[in-house]
Order: sequence, then C-alpha cells, then structure tokens
Amino acid sequence: MELSNVESALRSLLRRENLPASIIEAAETLMQKPSSDVFVSMIPRFLETLDPPRWDVLAVGFLIASAHALTLDAHSDTWELVVDRCHANLEHLEPRVRRLVGKALGALSAVRGAGVYDAFREELMDIIECNITRSPEFEEVNEEEYFSYFDTSIPLASPLSTPTSPHRLDDISGFKSLETTLLTFKSLVQGLGPAFLAALEADDFAFFHSIVVRSVKHGNRHVRNVGFETLHVLHKSVLPPRYIMAHPSLGHAIADCLVRGLQDPWSEVRLTASQATRSFLLLCDVHDERPLFYAKLVPRMCLNRHYVADGVKAYSRDTWAKVMGETGRHVVAQFTAECVQCYVDATDADNPFVREAACICIGELVARVDAVAVQPHVLDLLRAARICLQDDVFTVSDAACAASSQVVLAFPTECRASLPALWWTVHLSDDVWSVREDAAVALGSVLRAYPTDEALRKQIVELAATFLGKAKDQPAMSQAAYDALVKSEVAHSTKQRFSCCSFEPRQLKRATDHDLCHDHDPAAGHALWAHTDGAIYLVREMCATKEAQADAIALFPALVDASILRHFPQTSILQETLWKQLPVIGASLGKQVFKRHIELFFDPLALTLQGTHRLAKFAAVECTKQLSQLIGPSIFRGRLDANSMWLAVIAPHLDPQP
Repeated sequence: MELSNVESALRSLLRRENLPASIIEAAETLMQKPSSDVFVSMIPRFLETLDPPRWDVLAVGFLIASAHALTLDAHSDTWELVVDRCHANLEHLEPRVRRLVGKALGALSAVRGAGVYDAFREELMDIIECNITRSPEFEEVNEEEYFSYFDTSIPLASPLSTPTSPHRLDDISGFKSLETTLLTFKSLVQGLGPAFLAALEADDFAFFHSIVVRSVKHGNRHVRNVGFETLHVLHKSVLPPRYIMAHPSLGHAIADCLVRGLQDPWSEVRLTASQATRSFLLLCDVHDERPLFYAKLVPRMCLNRHYVADGVKAYSRDTWAKVMGETGRHVVAQFTAECVQCYVDATDADNPFVREAACICIGELVARVDAVAVQPHVLDLLRAARICLQDDVFTVSDAACAASSQVVLAFPTECRASLPALWWTVHLSDDVWSVREDAAVALGSVLRAYPTDEALRKQIVELAATFLGKAKDQPAMSQAAYDALVKSEVAHSTKQRFSCCSFEPRQLKRATDHDLCHDHDPAAGHALWAHTDGAIYLVREMCATKEAQADAIALFPALVDASILRHFPQTSILQETLWKQLPVIGASLGKQVFKRHIELFFDPLALTLQGTHRLAKFAAVECTKQLSQLIGPSIFRGRLDANSMWLAVIAPHLDPQP
C-alpha cells in the first residue's frame, strides 16, 4: 500500500477489498481535495475501532493527522482522539501503522511543542526497555555477551546461537517494535527542533545516552540506522552553533558513536553514519571545534572515500570536499599517525571490502600526503600491504599490489631491504587479469624507483623472458574439452565462496609476515599461459621506463611467438592482451623507435583478424586503427603494401582517409 502522501494513500485504500461503506464515502470525499477542515473532520472515521480491525484504515487516518496537524490544533476533540489513538497503537502489530504513529506525533509536537513529547516519553521509554534485547521466543543470550558481539567494526564468523537453538540467529529478528519506537523518538526530536534542547540536556544528557548511544551499539542494523538518523536530526535541527565547545564531553561521545557507524559492516548504516558525520562537522566551528575530533573521524572518512558501496563512496567524497575544502592533505598529514593505525588495523579486518579500501588508502597516503609526515610510518604501511598481497580475495591482493608499489616508488630508500619479500612474481601469473596487470605495474614501479640498479633490472628482464615462454609448455586442450571442464563439478569443488553480502571467515590461512619469508612457490598452481599473459603487461611497463626499453624491444620476438600459439583455448586471451597493449607499447617507445619493429607484429595481427574469437578480433581491429594513427596512416598503409596478405586482411580495418 502506497503511504508516501495522503492522496496516494487514499487511492490505494479505495483499491482494497471489503472496506466499510463509511470509509469508502470518506475516502471518495477527500479525493476531491476539499479544505483542510474537511480532512480533519474525517479523521474520526478512520481512527474509530472497526470490526474486524483494519490496519490500512488506521494508517490513512494517522497520515491525514500528520499532514493537517496545524488545522487539527483548532479541533480539540479530534486532537484528543488522535493523541488517544497514538497511545493505543504505539505497539500495533503492523509496523507501517507504528511508523505513521511516530510521524503523526512528530507533526503534533511541531504544533504544540514539548508537551507532546512529555506525554509520550515515559511510555516510549518503557517500550524500548522491553524490546532492547531479543524477545524470549528468540532465546535471549546474556546481554553483555550479546552486545560485545557488535563492539568491533567487523562481525564475527557467524551470528550468535544458543545450545537449544542451533540455527543461526540473524541480527534483525526478535526485537518487536524497537525500531519503530526509536523512529517515533526521532520524529518527536525533528518536530520539536531547537525546543528539544532542554529535554536533551535533562539529567546530564540522559536521552542521548539511553537512546542514541544504545541504538548505535545495538545488534540490529535497522536500530543502528535509526540511531544515526537521530544523531543527524540532533545536529541539523536541535544543537545551536558552538554548542560542542561548551559541552566537549557530548562532542566526544558523539564522535565515538560516529566512529562505530563509519566502520559498520552494513553499507546502509555506514551511509547514514556518514550523513551524521557531515552534519556534525558542519555544525562544529572550523577552527575551534572540528580539530578536536579529526583524530577519530578523519581516518574513517578517508577509508569510506574508497569503500566498495557506491553510495557511501560518493557521499564520503562529497563530504570531504565540503568539510575539508583545499586543506584535506594538510589535515591528513597532521593526523598521519592516526590514519596509519586505522589503515593497518583495517587490513586485518574480516570484511574484504574494508581490506581493499585500506590498501587503496595506503597507496593514496604515500602518493599524495607530505612525505615528511609519512616517512616515520613507511615500514608499517609496507608490512600491512605486503601481508595483504597474499590475501585470498583477489580484489584485496589487487589493491595491495598497487599500494605496495606506490610505497616503494615514494620511498625507495626505506623499502630497498624489503624488496625480496615484496617480489610480485606470484601475482604476475594470477588467475585474474587485473591482478596480473597490477603486478606488472608494481614491477615497473621498481624499475622507476631504482633506475640505476642494473642487477635489479636484469632480474626483471629475465623474469619477463622466462614467463613469456611458458605458454608454449601449456598442455594442449580442445575447446570442447575446456568447456566440459568448466561445466564439471570438479572444477568448482573445494573452492572458497565469496559473496558481496557475506562476512564468512576466510577459510584459507592468511599469510603472516613470517610466512612470506619461507621458500615456497604459491604460483605453482597457476596456469602456464597466465605467466605469459602477465609478462605481456610487464613488457609494456618496461617500455615505459627508459633504462629498460632496449631490453623490452629484445623481447618482441617472444611476444610474437606467444601470439601465434593455438593449441589451448586461452590463446585468444593472450592475443587480446597483446593487441590491447601494443598501442601503449608503441606510444611509450615513440614513433621513431617503434616503427622500426612494427612489421614484426603484422603476421600474428592478420592471423587474429582471420580468427573467430570475437574479443581477440575486436582488440586486433582497434589495435590496427591505433597503430595507424600512431605512426601515420600513409606510413602504416605503405608498410602493408609489402605483403599481399597484410594488405588483404589488415588494410580493410583501417579508418577511411579523407
């Protein structure tokens, strides 16, 4: 049923079955959009007790009362009826009715002030106390044990269960009307606005500690969400400017709540907490109040700028721009120690999205913040990124490749001794192409960080040469056999499952700093063709480094050899990778150098264009067009004239010349 506004609610109500005649008549009258007094006069019909009871009729009555609260103030009898029905339906079985009761009370409080709040406060508090823990039918656990489950930023492996209830308890069942009662409090606060300040200060901020703090620490994510919504309303509608300076203990208590929300495992709660954080910081004075809370909030705000949920990410970046302006880097530099500690802790979180965001933040910190502030923490950052390199979630190891290479590039002297443990060769042959590419970028960063280290350069060149030749040893397999393997159960057994909404523990043992020093070959299970694919990216990175360009050119024949293989299904991936990277390679070498070697690639390019694999063929077509633009259309076509096959197969894909 549509309950967003009175007109939609009336229209929805008239479509429902078995409505009493009096309700149909009243709804049809109100659909004519009469005066506000007529709406108020019809409220008793909707709020009267029906047999059998109708929640939908009640809901429309409370919605009308909310929309016409100002007019309702002049009709004392109807006002008393609405208040009485609000008392009677605070714990109605239908949550939509309870929500609209809260909305109605918020509207009434906006008209008659704190008297409405005082009339309902005790009753609402009693409901909260009765529902703050699970109902008996959900077998309550010890309260201290239960809430300790949510005291960390990341939930445990599985929800709590009891000996007599082996099924896993979710985090939302069994709390009855707790969420809607808290929403009622939020509506009352919003309705009262600045007039609520006296009630907030009563009994040493008892409302804040008994309602808001307990809400944001609660196990039910919807309850936590309402808690942060209430905080947001307090900041926007109740607290006056510079109030936090006069009450610093309240400010720090609010900041502690926001810290919990900014690292909540549920994206919806994290977004609401981000909204509350923005309103809190905008409430605070930019010079006297905000810096008091930066140490707690800035690291979490930075993390959320890279969190996987798009809403959280976009809102956090907008908040950063609004709150920090042009001073963001300076603020992060001022609180570098707190940021580093937060990032290092986050790399050990169970939530893979948090680990990924932490790695991105590490790379951002070393690349964009004052090096003097970051330098004392380089080894801590490098160690955290290094351990994440062995993560069993590819998005995390991918981000760790980028982060660790950025640390090395920004602080080559401090990182030189750690290079043997950082070597990204395992990731250069990873099953995921983006990890292979980022590993190649990391090795390219090493070349740029240590341009005069000949021994290091030779190691990377030998690595590229070795990996480029591995695809030749890939066991032969037909496409039909490969398709059968992919569809078989064996290919998907004994593998860890990952879900965007799951926080199951990592079943694979996470590598420690000590483990990374052992002699073992984690890449032993990687496909041979994946080694070659990663090496193609590595040659691209070598071409981008002046000192390694000659070595990269010497590997061009090996690139060609890899691109003409056809004895296993993944050869099309090698072709696609090469044709996507070849224009980049040419641009890095420059027109004068690259055009001396371009004809070497024409034969395999023509073979791909004659093939049937769509992605590889599309990449070859785009490569042809880009190479033509790189060295000049007339020069490129002139090179094709040397071979009739090149002219027949490649030339038709060139852009027509004017």
